[in-house]
This record gives sequence, C-alpha cells and structure tokens, in this order.
Amino acid sequence: VEFEPGPVRTFIVGRNARGKTSLLEAACILLRLQSPRTSSLAEAVRAGSSGFSIDGFVDDSHLACAWQDGTRRITLDSKPQTRTDDY
Repeated sequence: VEFEPGPVRTFIVGRNARGKTSLLEAACILLRLQSPRTSSLAEAVRAGSSGFSIDGFVDDSHLACAWQDGTRRITLDSKPQTRTDDY
C-alpha cells in the first residue's frame, strides 16, 4: 500500500476489516520501531508471510524497517543502523 497523508488533516475511513488499523500500526512501527498493539514485531507479520518491510519519508529523512525470520533491520537514509537511538 502507498499512503501519503495530507498537509493538515487526514481521515482514514472504510468498512470494517479493510486495513485502517494496520495502516496506523505500520506508521507506528516505522516511526517508533514498536507496535502499539503488541510487544513483539513477530505478531505484526501477516498470517502466511515470513516478514514485513515498511519504508517512508519524514521531512527529508528516509526511514525503513524490515522484519524477517526474527531479525529486525532498520535503515536511515539507506544506511543500516545498529542502534535504535541512531535511527
């Protein structure tokens, strides 16, 4: 999914079970490196998938977070980060 919020307000509307909460969870994971729903990123993986990747832009920074087979990888402006504080 590609999503670009508006400059002032963005409303996310839709029928039940269409992904609104998943979109907000992805934004939290990208920005905070944790889910508001669970303490384990493994639980954020869609059923039947082996992992996930999320990337986006905040101001002029390109953030990316991927989780695959129990390993989290984070990058800031395409540079791998080993510490979450650096991210």
